[in-house]
Amino acid sequence: MTPRKRVLALALLVGVVAISSALAAGGGKAPTGKTIKLLEDESQFIHVPIGHHTGLAAGDEGFGNRTLRTMQKKPIGQLNISCVTTRGGPNWIQICTGVYRLPGGTLVGTTLDVPSQGPNTLHIAVTGGTGRYEGARGSILGVGSSTGLGTDTIHLLP
Repeated sequence: MTPRKRVLALALLVGVVAISSALAAGGGKAPTGKTIKLLEDESQFIHVPIGHHTGLAAGDEGFGNRTLRTMQKKPIGQLNISCVTTRGGPNWIQICTGVYRLPGGTLVGTTLDVPSQGPNTLHIAVTGGTGRYEGARGSILGVGSSTGLGTDTIHLLP
């Protein structure tokens, strides 16, 4: 075996040992992160059309402000949302950003809102945060309800 092949074989062996050690230390399981469940007051969302038309058209905007509550319905924070319509018509598309103001900091989420998701479900990417949530990443599942209190399940990665 040439010296170069020995070095490559040794490097491969070291890499296999390092990966095996990391999996053994973590039990071979992915870290679970943290899950936060909140209720969201489903207050009126304000639609601002650009021009005179019915339905959604490109350039339309929308915004809203909602109280966030613990699962015991105690107020704990606020959600501020803004959306911009990028395609109008029956298959409209909106890009929405929400800022979750919580004790100790904020979380920022972004989603693509489309009619095929259904009127009561949003899959939101956590794109950052401040304070205790600085550097946050993960996802939020927002599910609406006929009771006026939607549920936000926030999953933050470790």
